[in-house]
Amino acid sequence: MLLKKRQNSTSIIELEAKKPPIEPPKVDYLLTETNPFTKNVPLCTDQWTIEKTAILAPSADIPIPTKRRINSEELQWSEIRPIRIIYEDYLNHLAKSFDEPPNKVLICDSLLEAVDENSELLKNAQLAVVHANFPISPKLAFERLLYSNLPKESLMICALGYDLLLYSKDQDSTDAIKCVRQDLKYFIEGMIVKHSCVDGWKMTLAFVTIPEKPISVFSFESFNQGARKMVEDLQKAYASTPVTVKLFDWAEWIAAIPDSQMNTVSKKISLLISNILVRSLY
Repeated sequence: MLLKKRQNSTSIIELEAKKPPIEPPKVDYLLTETNPFTKNVPLCTDQWTIEKTAILAPSADIPIPTKRRINSEELQWSEIRPIRIIYEDYLNHLAKSFDEPPNKVLICDSLLEAVDENSELLKNAQLAVVHANFPISPKLAFERLLYSNLPKESLMICALGYDLLLYSKDQDSTDAIKCVRQDLKYFIEGMIVKHSCVDGWKMTLAFVTIPEKPISVFSFESFNQGARKMVEDLQKAYASTPVTVKLFDWAEWIAAIPDSQMNTVSKKISLLISNILVRSLY
């Protein structure tokens, strides 16, 4: 005897249709707003991230995880090589994105990770952005730039040292400044030697301080004090050369403006870029 089909039976298709939609995984981004100079970067973790920790930092509008402090000199080549390959490819791509060598180069670590290297405004201003995040050291970043083709007159803006404070084991602000100073001198002297036979060659090198707000566990104030003294020393050391050393005191520029007007990373980056473009004129 055949059984009659139940009238209230529900097909598999109907059951699937009633299931709630699968929500995509939540992605946290570093910025709460962007502008023509910035891009929104996903909050990423790496092998040095300490899970379930968070600190306030000047590179993001949201708390970011802390990092396991390591001795960068003990990093294995297997840890550095993948990042080095990405960095090389990035520089090659960057060079091809300009019709002629840019006369301004901003080289930065993760402090300025949110600066958009593909910004049309920056490209039109002949400003190239070179991201050299950890574990790319300042020296390694400078080594590659020594082989780049730049105009006879160029402005190099260096925003480096933040990652040293973020990742390096037993390295306080004094040690970080010492490391940056050595690498800057290596780069300056390398550029002088490279262009020793080029008539009319000159370069301006500007060092960028780190914003001191929001208040962080890191001593950015101490680092900035050391950076200002470092720039004074380099100015004296290279006064008779074609290299002019300047300080772009981003921390002071921000401190001079009410907090309500400087309450996001994008606004602070706009202030920095605007000053770079204006100060490159003289």
